[in-house]
Amino acid sequence: MMKKYLAFFLLIYISVFLYSQEVPVIPRVGIPSPYMSNDNTSTEFFNKQFIFEFISNTGISCTFEMLNVEMPDDAVISENEYLQQCLEEAEDMEYDYILFSKVWTLSGKLYNAVNTDAFNLIFKYSLINVSSGRNIKSGLYNLSDTMSLNDILSYISKRILYDINTVTLEVSKDKKNTAVKAKKKVKEKKEKDEYEEQESIRKPYRHEIYVMNGFLKPSVRMLSFFSFMAGYSFIPYKFFDFGGAMFLGGGSIDDKLTFANVGFDKMYLGTNTYLNFFLPGFVFEPSIGVKLELSYIVNNTLDLYIPISLGMRIDLHKGNYLKLCCDIQFTTFNIFANEWQNNYLIGLWIGYAKKL
Repeated sequence: MMKKYLAFFLLIYISVFLYSQEVPVIPRVGIPSPYMSNDNTSTEFFNKQFIFEFISNTGISCTFEMLNVEMPDDAVISENEYLQQCLEEAEDMEYDYILFSKVWTLSGKLYNAVNTDAFNLIFKYSLINVSSGRNIKSGLYNLSDTMSLNDILSYISKRILYDINTVTLEVSKDKKNTAVKAKKKVKEKKEKDEYEEQESIRKPYRHEIYVMNGFLKPSVRMLSFFSFMAGYSFIPYKFFDFGGAMFLGGGSIDDKLTFANVGFDKMYLGTNTYLNFFLPGFVFEPSIGVKLELSYIVNNTLDLYIPISLGMRIDLHKGNYLKLCCDIQFTTFNIFANEWQNNYLIGLWIGYAKKL
């Protein structure tokens, strides 16, 4: 009876010991489709069948898996760009190595072969460490078109398997080394910038602040080249806004825009409110609107006028705009004199606007 118990406990111990052994981790090699650069469609078979020659092989100190790199069929991409995409995909899939290959044809006409219709198939492979990007092993094969499809696949796969067996492959303990992390950081920043750009497009901007400077006759009766304005706009919908602004400046009295008296002997200040309609969604956003403006020339007169305003926003970056405006008016109400007077306004404004 004692022997039966002993045998039973021994069996349990052996079973627990065997199952508790750590399963050995072996390197993973991803195999993308060969990069094609050829003038003969007969080499396209590598895209579909090359990987299966390795998956079906055993007795090798690594595992082979298909690496799918998605791209449109009509995409035009260089070998370096394709390799970079393969490495990025392999990194995401946590492969240790990739077996990168290129295949192209060489026509007999190029090397003065006896049979100019013949061609040689050139096959090049590189075994690349994903973490470091270092080339571990490579090979170049020149194959005649007289070989059959099966012979070509069998020959190439056996040669590569033999080459791989001559090097020691290891599981990378840190697949994301400094270089990979830096590359990933750049990629993440690019994705973040793209996301923020899309968000800025979708974001319903409701507010705008701006500062501008005016030229010529930004206020009736005044010729000025210094007229500072700061304002705010509310944008309830994407096609119109309304708001108000404060302005002040200095110049000289000039009712007719004759430039006879260009100076800085008078100061003026004022305020306005306005309503604008504009075309949104373009780099250039034209607008048209109307203002109600009150302007006081110090120790002179107080005017009320309703100019037509033609404007333009030029998109700079993420809600930042160059703002242009032209105000036109041909009559004004002199509050001190209590009468309408023929006096025109042609003011040009330029400045910076920020949508919030």
